[in-house]
Amino acid sequence: MDAEKRKEYARNYRATHKEEIKAGKKRYTESHKEQKKATDHKNYLKNQEKRKASAKLYRAANLEACNQRSRDYHEVHKEERKNHRLNNHVIYWARNSIHKHRQAGYNVEFSADQLISMAATTKHCSICGQELDWSGGKGRAGWNSPSIDRIDNNDILRLDNVQIICRHCNTTKLDRTMAEFVKYCKMVVDKFSEATA
Repeated sequence: MDAEKRKEYARNYRATHKEEIKAGKKRYTESHKEQKKATDHKNYLKNQEKRKASAKLYRAANLEACNQRSRDYHEVHKEERKNHRLNNHVIYWARNSIHKHRQAGYNVEFSADQLISMAATTKHCSICGQELDWSGGKGRAGWNSPSIDRIDNNDILRLDNVQIICRHCNTTKLDRTMAEFVKYCKMVVDKFSEATA
């Protein structure tokens, strides 16, 4: 059978066996789901830089159109996004906290999911014991809003070196270690104890 006849036969077969072919593809996909997932992920990682470069070139060539699409999307989904943020405040808090620390030059060695797990078990400030306000979405953060504190103030943030404390304590502690902070608090207490004695 020559090439043209083979092509014609294949076209006819596909036309008369559409449902059978479709079902066969579906069965194959179902039985090779994990393999396909692994292959897709491998290809995703392999072509990540290429996709980023392509997206960057497209955005540069179509900047105004991209910006307009972004503005339109945000306008249409404004309330939806606001409600999602309010209902998932801890997730946004964790991602934002990690992002800010990385932007400030710190090496963060835990994921947002790990920080969310820590937040789920932290109801009170680790230093003063005040109840933390996890509600969010009320504009400026309050004094009892949660914040990440580096216990020994290394530039590397690990789960065993961070605690979740209120913004008030974190602002007062600044870059002091816990030992230095306790010493500072004791100095203040001693000074005012003598003044009021």
